[in-house]
Amino acid sequence: MFVNVSKSLLVASAAAFVAVALAAPQAHAQAGLDAAKALLAEHRKAPTFVAPGPAFNAKQCMAGKKMTVIPLSSANPFNVAINNGMIAAAKEVGFPLSVVENQGQPPQWIQGLSQSVTQQANLVDLQGGINPEWLGQQVSEARAKGVKVSATHLYDVTQPVPPNLLDGAARVNYSRAGEIMAAWAIERTGGKVNAVIMGSDEVVPTTPFVKAIQAYLDKNCPGCKHQYINIPFPEWATKIQSSAQAALAADPNINTFLPIYDNMMTFIVPAVRIAGKEASVRMASYNGSPNILDMQRGLAMETMNVGESMGWVGYAGVDVNMRVLCNLPKVENLNSPLIIFDKSNFQTAGVPADPNKGYGDAHIAGFKTLWGL
Repeated sequence: MFVNVSKSLLVASAAAFVAVALAAPQAHAQAGLDAAKALLAEHRKAPTFVAPGPAFNAKQCMAGKKMTVIPLSSANPFNVAINNGMIAAAKEVGFPLSVVENQGQPPQWIQGLSQSVTQQANLVDLQGGINPEWLGQQVSEARAKGVKVSATHLYDVTQPVPPNLLDGAARVNYSRAGEIMAAWAIERTGGKVNAVIMGSDEVVPTTPFVKAIQAYLDKNCPGCKHQYINIPFPEWATKIQSSAQAALAADPNINTFLPIYDNMMTFIVPAVRIAGKEASVRMASYNGSPNILDMQRGLAMETMNVGESMGWVGYAGVDVNMRVLCNLPKVENLNSPLIIFDKSNFQTAGVPADPNKGYGDAHIAGFKTLWGL
C-alpha cells in the first residue's frame, strides 16, 4: 500500500512539474507579446512636443550669427526635407542659413566646408549621414579657424559623439525604431517570428540599430528566429533582391523581412513576389520616406514603416545647433517622434505621401515658445 501511494505521489509530482515547465515559456511568450503590443500602441498616438532643453532667447543669441548646412546629398528627398525644415526654423528665428548643394561626393563636401569657412559661417552642420571622420582633417581645420561643426541625424542615441572632432551633434533614436520594428513582427506573427534583418555595416548607426532588433526579439520572443545580412549601400541594387531570394529558398518558413532603411524595401518586394510569398511574408522598416510609403500603400503584402517628420527633425537640429553657438548646455538627442505607418493609416501621410504629413505640427508652436518667439 505504501509503495502504491508513493508511486501515485511521484506520478502526480511529475505531472505537476511538467505543467509548470510548459507554463513558464508560455507565460514568457505572452508577456513578450503584451509588451510588443504596448510599445506599438505608444507609437500610434499623435505626437506631443517635449522640450529638448531649457527655454532661451533665440533671436538675441543668434543675432549676427549664420549657419551652413552640408547635406549627405541634395538628390536625396530625405536630406532635402530636413533642409527645408531647417530653413523654416532659421526663418522663424531670423538668422541666415545656407545649404550647400551637392550630389553626395566627398570632394563636394570638402569644398562646401572650405567655402563655409571663407564665408565666415559660425557653424557648419554635416547633415543626414556624412560621417565627420571622413572629413577629419577639414573639420579640424575649420574648427581651428573658429567655425563650430556639428552632425545632424547620424549617430544613434547609444553612440558617443567624438568629443575631439565635433562641437555638437543631434543623435537619433535608431535603437527605438529597431525595437518598434521587432515588436511589430512579434505582434503580427503572434510571437512566431522567423526574420531576415538587413542593414549596411558601413553606415554609422547600423550596428546599434541591428543590435536593438536582435535584443528585443531575444528578450520578448522566445523560440523566434532571426538572421542578419549585411549589404553595403553601393550594392543595394545588385545584391538585396538576390540575397532575399536566397534566404527564402534556404528557409521557406521565413515570415518577416526587417530592412533597417526603408529604401531597401524596393529590392525585397520583387524577391517575395517571385517566391509567391506575398500572403505569408511581411516587412517592416524605418524612415517614412514618401516614395516608399506610396509604394507600401499599393502592395498586397503586409508592411509597416516607422516614420519621423523631417520638418520636425529640421527644427530640432537647428535647436541643437543654436545651443552650441550660444554656449548653452548641449542637447545631443533630437526630440523628433517615431510614428507607425501601416495599412490602417498610410493615407494620413498624404496621397501622394508628404514628408511632414501624419505627424501633426505640435513642434512648430513648441519650438517657437521654447525660443521665446
